[in-house]
Amino acid sequence: MDTLTITEELYNLDNQTLVSKIPALFAQAATIQETLLKQIIASNVSCEWGKKYNFDQIQTIEEYRRHVPITTWEDVKPYSDRMVEGENGLLFSENVKQFMFTSGSTGKGKFIPESRMSEVARGLVLRLRQIFDVQAAPQLYALIKQAKTQGIKGRLLSLANVRVDEATTPSGIPIVYASGQTMAQSKLNSYLAFPTLLHLVKNSNTKDYLIMRFAIEHPDVCVISGNNASRLSYLIQFAETHKEHLLLDIEQGTIDYAGEIEDSIKEQLQPLLTPNPERAQALRKALEEGKPFTPATYWPDLMLGLFWLSASVGRFVKDVRPLLPATTRFMDVGYGASEAKFNLPMVPEDPAGALSIATTFFEFLPTEGGAPLLAHELKEGKQYELVITTWGGLYRYNMQDIVVCKGFVGTTPKIEFVTKSIEIINICDEKVYPSNIINSAERALAPHGITLKQVQIYGDAEARYYHFFIETVEDTDSLDKNSFEKELQQQLIELAEGYKVFSATNVLKPLKVTWMKKGWQESLIQARLSSGVSRTQIKLPIVVKEKPQKSWHQE
Repeated sequence: MDTLTITEELYNLDNQTLVSKIPALFAQAATIQETLLKQIIASNVSCEWGKKYNFDQIQTIEEYRRHVPITTWEDVKPYSDRMVEGENGLLFSENVKQFMFTSGSTGKGKFIPESRMSEVARGLVLRLRQIFDVQAAPQLYALIKQAKTQGIKGRLLSLANVRVDEATTPSGIPIVYASGQTMAQSKLNSYLAFPTLLHLVKNSNTKDYLIMRFAIEHPDVCVISGNNASRLSYLIQFAETHKEHLLLDIEQGTIDYAGEIEDSIKEQLQPLLTPNPERAQALRKALEEGKPFTPATYWPDLMLGLFWLSASVGRFVKDVRPLLPATTRFMDVGYGASEAKFNLPMVPEDPAGALSIATTFFEFLPTEGGAPLLAHELKEGKQYELVITTWGGLYRYNMQDIVVCKGFVGTTPKIEFVTKSIEIINICDEKVYPSNIINSAERALAPHGITLKQVQIYGDAEARYYHFFIETVEDTDSLDKNSFEKELQQQLIELAEGYKVFSATNVLKPLKVTWMKKGWQESLIQARLSSGVSRTQIKLPIVVKEKPQKSWHQE
């Protein structure tokens, strides 16, 4: 195409002009989405997929739907495999720029091909997200502006599992990872609270020690960005356990207590180490005054926490909130995947974000059934399965994600991730989601002053009942377990309409609860860590296909 696409036009604007365009952009969801789809189709008429599905005959959304079926990764994989071997012109007309690698929700690796326009689209979403982040914490703008003239002012603690090693396919095409790509595009490496070199440390305990050793030395950490807030909670507890050694290393300018460090990494870290007795003394004084060894003490100017606020992992934010300065605000880090970034969180404490209508074409399959809808056709409060068309050669690609519409900005819907559609528990077409499970357990425990730590549910299809497995923060010795099961049953009935209907007709039998020993959740996390997944990536399943080990059941 000779003219710039709508994605490129917006990406090429300076920030001030881009901000001025946002209201008009959100007001024209139908027009923007149709224009974007036509540009994606026109750009890829000559590729193999485009020829197979007659892109040259597609002029409207209706024609696109008639020509192109809804797809999954199994449809895309044969093309991706050929592209990994070096073929071009398969899913898009441009040459492959790189592959985004992801382990996927099923644990099977996926090499998602990326075009030049894929990178432009990701860059535009990232810039828009940063604009809204700065609006949520205006002090950040002043810090960034000041830093450009006077040096670093304010640090970012990034807890994403950034891959800094390099890899290529056998044909020499770069392989990248979503977190590393985001960090590279953000251009914030100079603001990081610890050197990215630490991501190469293999021992997880050593890595965590070094992260906190470097980060705590900086009193000016003002933003913490990650996905799962439980990662931050873990690091705070880790630092509390090792605080004496951390303070000694900060004081002496050493990393003597970190544990086993690869020689090459240790050598590169040495120039970054200088004694800092003033910082160590200030923190020891705070401890003597009775202050906790938490971010509230060592990062008093922390302004913003960027984490997932939605779905089952969103509840971990409440665990870290009391450990941070009272003035810290939380912003959703944004919903997306290795395939694309989907929404733009706009205000603090809101897990929903406006759909990124200028970078991806969206369709929505109602969970209640029916024809796919366009972005401007959604209904507030309704849930949908997300289908995307991207600049990276994914056409009508079913993400197998359930999202909910949380209102509109202009004519653009705000969406919030609910769960993977494959996680739905569905014994007899009741369709109960993990969010229903978590909320019902929390609401049933709350009147007893007990906090939920972990819940998993097994649907016994043969016996037709739900089996809850629950670990709590506090002891449950004084709890009447039989009464609690009835309370939990009632909460689930109130939260899940399908469960209510099938329980009332006795198709579903009353639920059961098994109480789990302390440490069960951590054992699940450790099991995932041993498979090579990083803690920040872990999303423990709520719906399980096998009951947890009996050794973790309380007597």
